Amino acid sequence: DLTASLPAGAEMYPPLLPDLYQGEPVSFVLRLPEGTDGDITLTGSHMQTPWTKSLHIDADTAERPGVAALWARRKIAEIERVGRRQFRSSNESDTDSIAKSVTRVALTYSLLSKYTSLLAVDEVARRPQEATLTSGSVAGNMPAGATMASPSMATATAQPIRSLTPLAAPHNPFSAQNLPRTATPADLLAMIGSILMVLGLMILWLKRRGEYLREQGTGA
Repeated sequence: DLTASLPAGAEMYPPLLPDLYQGEPVSFVLRLPEGTDGDITLTGSHMQTPWTKSLHIDADTAERPGVAALWARRKIAEIERVGRRQFRSSNESDTDSIAKSVTRVALTYSLLSKYTSLLAVDEVARRPQEATLTSGSVAGNMPAGATMASPSMATATAQPIRSLTPLAAPHNPFSAQNLPRTATPADLLAMIGSILMVLGLMILWLKRRGEYLREQGTGA
């Protein structure tokens, strides 16, 4: 039954404090209006005995950016928790309203969320705006042993068709015969895999057959 009494205008998360057990601290984060001067009072009971603890907040308390970000994360978690509870109770949830609320908090405190992300912007200019753009081709990497030479094309002189002789196929440096063979021996691996699969099935069959024979012997 732990409760917190806050100054006017304070916003605390989680809004309801859990029970306090020995050795297990309870933490909460709150945002106070600027210039707040007052007390935060915690009340509860221990072994049916009332318990109270107060903490004074000065008006000149310095801002804590880290605490502000933590408060914003707790607020986003509470917004999403309320949305899930509404969906479980009525199978309806105002997704647009939840998204707008989460987005507003996340953008205000520069946080990542389900609906926001961070974008890195390089403010250093790498190229002066007045510089002229140029373009060019970038050579691709060839496999080891291959070159970028164009295949030589054999030509035949003009002569009657009846006197043409067969020409040898032009040399193509990009053909499969000229490229380095770096792939795995797929055919061999497939054959080994098939043999192992057959052996596995035979071992499984022998094991099942042995169990069946033992059961028959026990039943007899």
